[in-house]
Amino acid sequence: MNKSLIFCALFFLVSCAQAADKYPKDVTEFLINADDCQHLSGEWDSSLPKEQQKNIEKQVNVICGKAKSQQDALRARYQNEKSILDVINEYDF
Repeated sequence: MNKSLIFCALFFLVSCAQAADKYPKDVTEFLINADDCQHLSGEWDSSLPKEQQKNIEKQVNVICGKAKSQQDALRARYQNEKSILDVINEYDF
């Protein structure tokens, strides 16, 4: 369990570093939030204790809400840059 958690954390850090080199800072921040949103959304399960479900829902609302507003702003800002728009539009909230 601990090894897989460490592996996931390292993979996430490497992915973020690669995105930071490839895209503008605001796009990189969006990608991190969008990935976090997807991850958190996948964590919710009806078999979890109610308190844990509420905690995940709260985190999803904050992170996904932020990612959605970032996505809207980035679509307007990069409307003429197809390669960036393609990356931004891969996410559906």
